[in-house]
Amino acid sequence: MNESTIKRTLALLTASAAFLLSFNSCSKKEQIQLEETAQVKQAVNHSWFYLSPSGISSAENFESIPAILAKPYTESVRIVCFGQSIKPVNGQTIPSTYALVNRLGLIEFNDLDYTLYQDKSIFDEQTAASIVFMSDVPLFALYKNSFFNKDFTENKQKDKDFKNTPFLVQFDPNSKVFFPVITTGSMNLDSLDQINDFTWDGIYWYCSVKKSTANKTQFKYIKWESATNLLSILPDQTSINPETKIDANTKIYLEDSSVDEFRFKRSIMDYNEAPARIRELLTCLPDSFEFEIEVKTAGGPSSRFYSKNLTAENLMMAKAHLSDIWAACLFPDGTFYFKGALNERRPIVKTTALRLPKLPEGVTYTDFGITGDHLYAAWQENSFVETGKAGFLSVNLGDVLYED
Repeated sequence: MNESTIKRTLALLTASAAFLLSFNSCSKKEQIQLEETAQVKQAVNHSWFYLSPSGISSAENFESIPAILAKPYTESVRIVCFGQSIKPVNGQTIPSTYALVNRLGLIEFNDLDYTLYQDKSIFDEQTAASIVFMSDVPLFALYKNSFFNKDFTENKQKDKDFKNTPFLVQFDPNSKVFFPVITTGSMNLDSLDQINDFTWDGIYWYCSVKKSTANKTQFKYIKWESATNLLSILPDQTSINPETKIDANTKIYLEDSSVDEFRFKRSIMDYNEAPARIRELLTCLPDSFEFEIEVKTAGGPSSRFYSKNLTAENLMMAKAHLSDIWAACLFPDGTFYFKGALNERRPIVKTTALRLPKLPEGVTYTDFGITGDHLYAAWQENSFVETGKAGFLSVNLGDVLYED
């Protein structure tokens, strides 16, 4: 993992202290400016939910959620990210939003309803990464971290059928079934290789691959694309020619990449280059307010990162989603911004700032999804590289936005 990636990862994991300190350090004048230029409302109609290895449970309030033994973030049950779909499926009238839950499964939210889908063969032994979409079908990546995952040893890996280890998994929104579409064997990796970072630009998949032995640690970078419909690929159709690096059945084309190319694809861009709808959404923020924002597009490829101050350290980090009819952004202290329309209602022209319930010190909001009238915001308890309690908050956003 390169230095910039390590810094970003550690920043995400230690977000609670940095986020709360940076938000609270804003002057009173900046807070007043924010409230004067946006409609500020409170999330009064909300419900709490928490996660455990056994599934999802509801709670009367945050204080009633039981404590849990903290684990490294790669091993803990937590919401890794949300992803927004574009079209309804299976007779639904609205699109769903999906939450990828590490070590547990995938939650599909559809307005008031939510369902957890699980597959122990996929989630039990690997860490879940991030959701992307192809033809509005969710795909997510899996990986193993040799530092935290004690099962990732040379002997253990050699005892397994490593070539069949899934890397990229599809969740079929119609059948509600998981199945791998790309395995480590598809990418011609060996048992000591671990994919520690990846991104997809809509055409190429770029992967950073780490190999650790007793004597040294090496990195290599690969990129690949599929000449066929990726969603039609089955894991048992893999047959790579070692000389041409072309998969004879699935038509996966592998190429060597470089650290410079990978860094460019994962680079943090200046905030002025962020999508116009995101910048319009956040015009209520003071010019002096510095932050980094991860922007995801509904039904799209990997997210992109933008920074209000590229040279600053410990920037407050926010998550934003763009759909066809709305733009929204969540900061870790629970300040949520929305502009657009819900569920084919009239558009909210002026940015609305919604204050989610305040969380205890060391607990932050991490990501969100919107479906129908409802906002679902993930939260988790952080302590450096470990995660304790984790779950999500449900808010009837329609009641808040259209109360007048």
